Amino acid sequence: MKGKTQWKKSIAFMVSLMMLITMIPLLAFGQTNDFDDHWASEIINKWMKEGLISGYPDGSFRPNNPITRAEFMVLTNKAFAFVEEVTISFEDVNEKDWFTPAIKRGIAARYISGYPDGSMGPNNPISRQETAVVLTKIMDLSINPYRAESFSDAASIQNWSKGYIGAVAVSGFMSGYPDGSFKPATAITRAEALVVLDKARIARDEMLQEEAFTGMINKAGTYGPETVTETFEGDIYIQEKGITLQNILIKGDLFITEEVGDGEVYLNNITVEGDTYIRGGGIDSIHINDGSYSRIIIQKTGKGIRVLAMGTKITTLIVYPETAGNEVILNGNYDSVTVLAEGVSITTQGNTNIKKLTIGKQAKDTTVATSKETIIDEAVVDSNTEFNNQGRIIRAIGTVARSSNYDVNQPENLTRPSSGGGGGSTTPAIIEVSAISITPETMTLTAGGAMSTITATVSPENATNKNVIWLSSNPAVATVNGGVVTPVAGGTVTITATSAADGIKSATCVVTVNAAVNNEPKMTASPIQVTVDSGFNQTFTLTIENDTVTNAVYTEYILLGGVFAELNLGDIDRSNDTTVTAEVYGNLTNAGTGTITLDADALVHSESNLTVSVTVVEGTVIPVSAITVIGAGDVTTIDVDNGTLQMSAAVLPTNASNKSVTWSVADGTGSATISVGGLLTAVTDGTVTVTATSVSTGAVTGTLVVTISNQLIPSTIVFTDAGPIAKTVGDAPFTNAVTGGDGAGAITYVSGTPATATVDAATGQVTIVAAGSTIITATKAATATHAAATNTYTVNVNPAPPATVTGIAVKTAPTKTVYTEGENLELAGLEVTLTMSDASEVDVSFAGFGAEGITTVKADGVALVQADASVVITHTASGQTATQAITVNPAVVAGPPSGQLLDADSRSGMTGVLYTRDGNIYYNQQDAFGTWGSETQLGIGTEGKLVFDLVGHIHVAYTTDGKIGYRKYNGAEWAAEMLIVSNHSGTNKWPDIDVDAGNNPHIIYVDSMGDTAGTQNQPDVMYAYKNNGTFTKHVLYSGNYDSDWKEGRYPAEKKPLIAMDENNNQYVFYQWRTYDHGMGVNHDRGLTVAGATTTQSLGHVSSNTDRFDIYDFKEIGGKLYALYRDNTNIKVSEMTVNSAGEIVAKVDLHTLPASSAYSIDVIGSDIVIGSKDGNNLRVHYNENPTTYNEIVVKGNAVSIVNLGGTFYAFYTDNADDVIKRLAITD
Repeated sequence: MKGKTQWKKSIAFMVSLMMLITMIPLLAFGQTNDFDDHWASEIINKWMKEGLISGYPDGSFRPNNPITRAEFMVLTNKAFAFVEEVTISFEDVNEKDWFTPAIKRGIAARYISGYPDGSMGPNNPISRQETAVVLTKIMDLSINPYRAESFSDAASIQNWSKGYIGAVAVSGFMSGYPDGSFKPATAITRAEALVVLDKARIARDEMLQEEAFTGMINKAGTYGPETVTETFEGDIYIQEKGITLQNILIKGDLFITEEVGDGEVYLNNITVEGDTYIRGGGIDSIHINDGSYSRIIIQKTGKGIRVLAMGTKITTLIVYPETAGNEVILNGNYDSVTVLAEGVSITTQGNTNIKKLTIGKQAKDTTVATSKETIIDEAVVDSNTEFNNQGRIIRAIGTVARSSNYDVNQPENLTRPSSGGGGGSTTPAIIEVSAISITPETMTLTAGGAMSTITATVSPENATNKNVIWLSSNPAVATVNGGVVTPVAGGTVTITATSAADGIKSATCVVTVNAAVNNEPKMTASPIQVTVDSGFNQTFTLTIENDTVTNAVYTEYILLGGVFAELNLGDIDRSNDTTVTAEVYGNLTNAGTGTITLDADALVHSESNLTVSVTVVEGTVIPVSAITVIGAGDVTTIDVDNGTLQMSAAVLPTNASNKSVTWSVADGTGSATISVGGLLTAVTDGTVTVTATSVSTGAVTGTLVVTISNQLIPSTIVFTDAGPIAKTVGDAPFTNAVTGGDGAGAITYVSGTPATATVDAATGQVTIVAAGSTIITATKAATATHAAATNTYTVNVNPAPPATVTGIAVKTAPTKTVYTEGENLELAGLEVTLTMSDASEVDVSFAGFGAEGITTVKADGVALVQADASVVITHTASGQTATQAITVNPAVVAGPPSGQLLDADSRSGMTGVLYTRDGNIYYNQQDAFGTWGSETQLGIGTEGKLVFDLVGHIHVAYTTDGKIGYRKYNGAEWAAEMLIVSNHSGTNKWPDIDVDAGNNPHIIYVDSMGDTAGTQNQPDVMYAYKNNGTFTKHVLYSGNYDSDWKEGRYPAEKKPLIAMDENNNQYVFYQWRTYDHGMGVNHDRGLTVAGATTTQSLGHVSSNTDRFDIYDFKEIGGKLYALYRDNTNIKVSEMTVNSAGEIVAKVDLHTLPASSAYSIDVIGSDIVIGSKDGNNLRVHYNENPTTYNEIVVKGNAVSIVNLGGTFYAFYTDNADDVIKRLAITD
């Protein structure tokens, strides 16, 4: 995995959403009764269940009403936990207003701003385009003006909102209407507000679940994926104890820093391609489990440290001089361990294996204590060392290997001389390192750029140990691994190569790392220094580097801070792709630093704001000496009603440091008001005195007397009810009378939203129209003596309470009103009329009874008895009832059918029987309790077969007038007869039928003229299947006889049978016969079961003997069962088939001494055969015959069926010609 890696870390995040303010009805959201069928009901219910919203006092929600800007801010602040507030100044926001805190937080969060006229419009409905701005800023979306062009009403979208609308459209937070428009100026509804905020809330939750990992770990916890291994390209710094790092391949270095203290760190399945620096950790361990480490460098100061390595490959572990006086505890497998520090105690635990242990020359006073399980292959001892060797040291070499002290176990290559003299082994000569040189000795790299390699040369060439240890003096600037230097950040670093043999010989390379080229976007301002000025007005030029500005830059993209915070923004202009000018003006009173910030929304690429600082310095203070007040144009009079006069102050000296003044007016014989900017407004006739006071001193003033004339007397309009006035749809008209007030002018009235309520222009009478809100404005015309006046009040109209049901009556009777006892009630077609409390009527069809809370007794589909004479229809909520009369006639009890049984089949507790009587074919059926249904005549004929399909429909094939007839019963009615005629004007007979998995019928039969080939045609075995409403026929087995050659084939000498499996494979059971004169008038006969590609022989005889008969053939559970006669025995053969329709195995199950049979059925391993013994009923249950001497069967048919797990025999009783059934048990 390349680039920045992100790991999901468990973050306990909860967006604290509080209940909306309930003391203001307009902020409360409804509860139950007017949004159940609304498109946003799911979101509304969700917020209610979470306790996030509550309702109007009447319990309504009013989802389609608009929401104001203030209300939307309250929702947004709570949804996103915005709590920081700033000071605000809007002319329509008072500090005591309920919504003021919400506006302060919205401004602080920088998602909303005021209008250019200095107002906030808190009570204005928030439009869809304003909502788009809020969502874009909150979710930090990229503006996209081009996406907004795709809406059909793009021409009506303002430039200032176009990019924001495109942003929310791309992100999916808002979308257009079905007609392709966006409707930017349309007020967003209360329901829409919840939906967009819910989307934003979910998206913000998901965003906060992912935290980008930068390699700095300073919070306890587990980092890294659970199972797979991911790659991190840079260095990782562990700066806190209690950290587990898992399943990571670190391309750079790993640092366990001093901040870990004496705590624990767990490294699970970590591979470090660079170096691992251990500068923290204590005797509670650095736990290393699995993974691979090229080099571990211990630079720990302070208390002891234990490195516990389990199942891990550590190539090199070096104890650096910083670790002097420390205890290092090792457990695990190490290729090389080198000690370069003084006074270090090395202790091994458990099964520790060290291939090479090196005690450097500078490692004075080193002690080594090994566990019994420890094995050290080679110890290079160049400084006297105390060994408490409980384990094994295979070989000890080095300059002081022999003189070091070994307690318990000596190295196995050293033998101490005995007191009596003798010999011992000889330690190989050690060729020490004399010097190390390095190439190059200086190097210059660029941070983040290419790596470079330093080469170390060890002298002499034949030194015993030529290994070197590489070390960077500052890995934050550059790291080194095997001489390969990686530049990290700007600075200078020394790379040292030290002899691993003695830890003393070394050489260095000074590496200079230049800072990386900064391609990050930045902004500069001109000028960068200004002077304190009460009349400050400066246009700054903002120049962007490494980015470009968007096509449009708005005032809200610029934020002033520092000593500029109280100044104002004037004109904002986009000069070109990289330049913006911003006018800043106001009273700049303090020196310091002012900041100008350009929002990221104004940048094409960057996702971060750009800020530039401007230095503000003090100028020389020149005090004000005099002020002269001047009226515009030197005018000193106001002679029009409510007229104005702009005042100005001439301040001396002209170069005074602070020429700002404050304005006041004192009433004389007349009166007036004056604005902060010095605009004087006349009120009453007479004189007034205008005063300008120096801001800098307060002691210097100037005055001017102004004469006022021709002023009208002020008028007022006072309503009896100041509003808002709550009304309900259906309320009577009302008048909000004008009381008090003065002035004689006539009053006219206007409604702001006539669709909600109209007002009589002359009388002020208000008429309610529909739910919503409107503002009634009253205007008093001016007279010769009095001024005009205006006042307003709000009317909020609630929806009318839903009408209630006061009556119910049957409008249309159900389609069926006359029944036979036992039939089910059918209410289709029933329609009632509900009479409502508002005198309206509502018609409800039976299909809508559930939605309207209408029930019936009896219920639709319930079986009727003769006593049922009516259906009671009840409107549950109101208790109103109506009655629909019905007639239930006595049931006609059907008797058992009479006739010669042909076939029987069963499914789902029902048995269908096919029989013939008087030359006709009939069908009837019997339920599991033995009750017969009604008889149906299907056609003319005396032979036929039937089968149930998978959904319980009945398929029948029968012979009729030399043709094959087919009919189907779909559960409600029989389909019309379909006929299968002979191919060549012959006759058809012996039909058998089965159905496939798609419930399509397949019929096999014999056609006397199916195929006319040969000199003397013989009957042919035919196959027909029905699909898409018609039958398709095929000659399956052709019969012919050549009279010249006396040769022939007879495939239809006996009745053929068919079976289908669940994979729609077809199987045919038939007897064939051949005649060959050349073989001495030899007749061959055989029984064959043919599958898709295979056949199975069930018997063969080479003589003119009528040896075989075919009785029954069924597919049950993936196996075929054939019932047939072979000479004087009745046989049952079982064949196993596969999904391709191939016969793969055959077993002869039963051989019974009998001369005939009729049918077979199978349940598990139980097999029952129906037949006759003479004329009496006989069954074989698993080869055990039972003859019922008291039952004489008419005809040959004894059909065995499986009815609910029990075998039954159906037959025609010769005594009364009635079809009966008999349960068969073992």
